[in-house]
Amino acid sequence: MHNIFTPQRTRTIVVFIVVLVIVLCVALIGTRSSYLLHSSTISVTVLDPLYDITITAVPEKTQGSAVLTFQIYPLIGTVPTETRKVNVNASGVASQVGVFQATPGIYRLLLSSSSHLKRKKLSVLLLDNVSIDFTLGGSHKLYAGDVTGDNAITASDVSQIAGTLRSTSGGEDLNNDGLVNGMDLTMAITNLGRTGDEL
Repeated sequence: MHNIFTPQRTRTIVVFIVVLVIVLCVALIGTRSSYLLHSSTISVTVLDPLYDITITAVPEKTQGSAVLTFQIYPLIGTVPTETRKVNVNASGVASQVGVFQATPGIYRLLLSSSSHLKRKKLSVLLLDNVSIDFTLGGSHKLYAGDVTGDNAITASDVSQIAGTLRSTSGGEDLNNDGLVNGMDLTMAITNLGRTGDEL
């Protein structure tokens, strides 16, 4: 029987296999390098956004403007990614929050203000020039009356407002008219029992 695997042919086959393996390895390394470079480029672009957020909120304080605290939270965790102060007038005119540096994506949002209950929105996609309506189409205000800051309007809040009647400053002046009076007390009593949102 004739042996087709002569020493010379065996060496040629071995050399061919070695060269083939080397070529394949080089090709795979090159592909992996291109992939990593492409991913890095995308990451740099995503992590350096310049995008604006506009919110609409109606504080129950009926005169003057309100300063609201707008916070962006990741889907998991208790530490906000960013926190901004927002000036909103009593009629609920939308305010531009400004440029954010958080990576565009899906977040939880929390809006709060002195003597108001907190309002949240879950699973919000934040992209460039996004508008966020905390009023649910204009039907929901941010309820005032939480002067104790526990995110609930209770008898303690009503009692504190009653104890500061006729004073001219402080969070007990719920409607921002410059005087703590029966209108503020009535507002708190009307909202008695309401609680704010928690993340």
